[in-house]
Order: sequence, then C-alpha cells, then structure tokens
Amino acid sequence: MVEGVKARYSQGAIMPLEPLDIEEGASLRISIEVESRTARGERGLKALRASAGGWKGTHDPDELIRDIYEARLTGSRHLQRLQGLTVMSVEDEYHAN
Repeated sequence: MVEGVKARYSQGAIMPLEPLDIEEGASLRISIEVESRTARGERGLKALRASAGGWKGTHDPDELIRDIYEARLTGSRHLQRLQGLTVMSVEDEYHAN
C-alpha cells in the first residue's frame, strides 16, 4: 500500500499532521519530499487568484468606503450590520456589562 501523508520535521522526529491507519509496530518504507517555500508560495498565489472576484456584486464598494470614512469621523465602531447580522465589537460587549 502506498499512501501520501503530510508531516512536519521537528526536534529530530518526523510527526504526521494527520492520523495514520497503520498497525502499531508495523514496518514502513518512507520516501521524503521536502516542500520548498517557493512551492508553498506558488500554491498560495494560485488559491488567491482562484478566489479573486468571489465577492464581486455582493457588496457596494462605494457604500463601504462611505461607512469607513463616517466611522473615522464619528469614532463610531459600535454596531456594524452585514447582510442582516449584527456584529458587536469588544468595546460594545465591555460597555454592556
């Protein structure tokens, strides 16, 4: 059986990052492929590009900009409404108690 598993090398030991379906004491043959920082960066960039535009058409950017500037001028950060949900800041929770 061949199975790929992500692992981290730390303090001289290879630790799997997910559970393994292997009997205790089983002999293993291990091949190691070190993931380069470049590969991780490219994968992250690919994911970013794939998600670009995901919010397009769901929010009005001009309204968002107005809200940001209004909050800066008035110092109001108490309640924000996002698609029917009320989000309270830590300050609001502190003052409520």
